[in-house]
Amino acid sequence: MRSSRPQNDATRLRFGVAVIAFFLTAAAWATPYRPSSPDEVLLELDGAAQRAVSNSAALRTAAASRADPNASAIIAQEFIDLGRSQNDERYFGYAAAALQPWSARRDVPVQLAILQADIAQHQHRFTEALRMLDDVIARDGKNARARLMRATLQMTQGQPQLALRDCQRLLVLQASFAATVCIAQASSLNGKLAASYRLLSDTLRQPVVAGNADQYAWAFGVAGEMAERLGDSEAMEIWLRKAIELMPTDLVSRLQLCDVLLRRGQAQAVASLLEDAPASEPVLLRRALAEQYLAGTKALDDWNEAKSRSEQLGIRLHLRELARGQLELLHQPQRAFETARQNWAVQREPADARILALTARAVGNRETLRQLAQWRDELRLEDAGLVL
Repeated sequence: MRSSRPQNDATRLRFGVAVIAFFLTAAAWATPYRPSSPDEVLLELDGAAQRAVSNSAALRTAAASRADPNASAIIAQEFIDLGRSQNDERYFGYAAAALQPWSARRDVPVQLAILQADIAQHQHRFTEALRMLDDVIARDGKNARARLMRATLQMTQGQPQLALRDCQRLLVLQASFAATVCIAQASSLNGKLAASYRLLSDTLRQPVVAGNADQYAWAFGVAGEMAERLGDSEAMEIWLRKAIELMPTDLVSRLQLCDVLLRRGQAQAVASLLEDAPASEPVLLRRALAEQYLAGTKALDDWNEAKSRSEQLGIRLHLRELARGQLELLHQPQRAFETARQNWAVQREPADARILALTARAVGNRETLRQLAQWRDELRLEDAGLVL
């Protein structure tokens, strides 16, 4: 599911942010990993990351010395943006470190509380993120960013009916474009897929407003996901390519387009699409899947290495992707099923249902398929790709 900034596990719950102890903090809730050697490389910074760290140095000093909320917000947002563009959860740890002086304060400024919620949702601490957003909205009911983020989180957890309330509230707050996309997205997950797709398609016939490329890229991605659930892969590809054309850094759309191409066996096109993409686990997974058609092994080795590194660090944020890799690359259906069930306990987007159904069929678990069918029917979810 999409929110208006790239996230990933390769569906979009991209948050509506655009619409409106320093290292390893991303794994702070797990047992810390201690390197076996002082020479061990834990993180390689590319040029963009190095610039972000360098440019933040003075602001970090200011934030530490004066507890300046504006400086803290700038630093945190910079690393959140970098984490999304690189699809690397470690940058969210750096963002959390910038906000650390405010974490225990009752009077944390609203702008910082929203950033804290954004970090929490990325780390899949959804209950905590929702609590933070509830508090923000109780203090500032007109905060469109918080309402859109809360709606997106509720959709992530399979509660589009609740999300719709915040989506509708955005109309009152005069965030009409975000409201339209949000309403269409929530309604499409609750028995109104075809009508929602028409609404969003009609909205997106209008020319892109200058300066709002990220908002339109988000909306194109949402339309692409609706097309996928309607079983129209050609339309999905068109929407995703529009999103990428507007926002070349939109990694979520690239990954979803890769999945379309992989289903057609267009492995070389996948390799080309990801040629300059950051080496995150979701990217490495698709490179390895494409490599199966190209008779190579390097990408599989790279994915296995990244997977092992995440396990060492206690980072388990890509369970959906891990289950897919265990099933399609490692040919371990039982392990894939267990991973998919762990993922389902955390988030319930259509893509989560699909991987759970796929792995359940692989191991012959009819009870899980029955439960998924009941969930789908109660939600009135329409999804051509959910085979039960």
